[in-house]
Amino acid sequence: MAGSDEPASSLWSDLPTDLAGLVLRQVPSYADRARFASVCRHLRYAAKLLLQSPSTIRPALPWLKILDGDRRTFRSLPDGELHRLPRTRPPPLLSANMGWLLFQDAGGRQYLKNPLSGAVLRLPVQCKAPAIRHDSEPSSSSSCNSDEFQIQKVIACTRDNAVAALISYRGLPSTVAYCRPGNNTPPWSMGRLVLPGPPDTWYEDMAIFKSRAYTVTLCGDLWAHDITQLGTAAGEVHVSPRVDHVIMGPASAGDLDGAYAYMACSRRSFLVTSARGDKLRMVRWIVPYDQHLIPGQCRRGCTACAAAKTMEFKVFEAADMESGGRWVELERLDDDEVLFISAHCSKAMSIGSMSSKSNYGGVRGGQIYFAGGDLSSWFFGDGPITRCPTRTCGVYDMRTKLISPISSKWPISDQSPAAWFFPFVDHSGNS
Repeated sequence: MAGSDEPASSLWSDLPTDLAGLVLRQVPSYADRARFASVCRHLRYAAKLLLQSPSTIRPALPWLKILDGDRRTFRSLPDGELHRLPRTRPPPLLSANMGWLLFQDAGGRQYLKNPLSGAVLRLPVQCKAPAIRHDSEPSSSSSCNSDEFQIQKVIACTRDNAVAALISYRGLPSTVAYCRPGNNTPPWSMGRLVLPGPPDTWYEDMAIFKSRAYTVTLCGDLWAHDITQLGTAAGEVHVSPRVDHVIMGPASAGDLDGAYAYMACSRRSFLVTSARGDKLRMVRWIVPYDQHLIPGQCRRGCTACAAAKTMEFKVFEAADMESGGRWVELERLDDDEVLFISAHCSKAMSIGSMSSKSNYGGVRGGQIYFAGGDLSSWFFGDGPITRCPTRTCGVYDMRTKLISPISSKWPISDQSPAAWFFPFVDHSGNS
């Protein structure tokens, strides 16, 4: 209005806190949320209030960590924005939960670092020898420690400020380990290891569910592991040598896989808790070697086997875990649920309706966003190389059973080895 003394535009600080919260709830990108909060002190305060109550806001979408090249490159959902770690830092070894990445310094010591907050968790330089059981003999343990171990997966636990990991000790199959991070933390405490055992009895993945560590094998065996003793000032934790066999998988890994049971396939099992945190799920990633059935293996004589020619994902839910246990296959996910699956880190999110008219940054419920390494590593020895259409990263729709690229606009190949990273900064004031 001519002659008015009012400013031409309102200041950001005039935006009511509750309205700022409504705006932030519609922003799926973590980077955009950070930019929103950096505009002024008022918006930073509004964002902090909202993020202190995560149940009131949908989670920010993850970043895709590209595993080829210098391993410092990330692409964020939904827009594929590029993020790079400084070259002055070593490349991360793998991603963990809650915004952590695993690094190794020049001296060989491994640590977790949040690249967004700068927080660091120092991990033990040694691990205790696992309690080894040979066949049906009692477990035997050793008091020696070793720095010859490799971390396959790591999970930061909010309970007791502990860190859980899958660790391979001196080249043996992985077992569960715990520690409390710190500058002078005691060695990793290792769980039980049964030897000898075929590869389909080895732990493929681990998840924390209701304060217990669960591991799954290729055959679908589900095991539960506990911390038996918590230290005091020394920060020592101990993994129980007892392991509970919660679900006994079928005799053959393929028996869980429907039509794919009678095909030569490579399979991987992943564990993930449901978005509500009340269920434990197993996701099977199946890649056929070829488009032909194993001769004489199909007892059904059905056409379903012949149709199983492409990569497939199957989702199972653990039921009756206190009384025998079993896997129940899910035909679909909850309408508002999406799974992000990768070997390093997996997560289920509640993001809104699966309706094509209602999505969250282009992500809809009922889908599996998968990311993996080089699929050629799945095929051992001189076995056949898969001829089915494969992707190392993409989207599997549980309704249509179709696979599509994560985005047609991203300048990356769906053959690029990758893993999910979930950016996170603690706004509770506890860190």
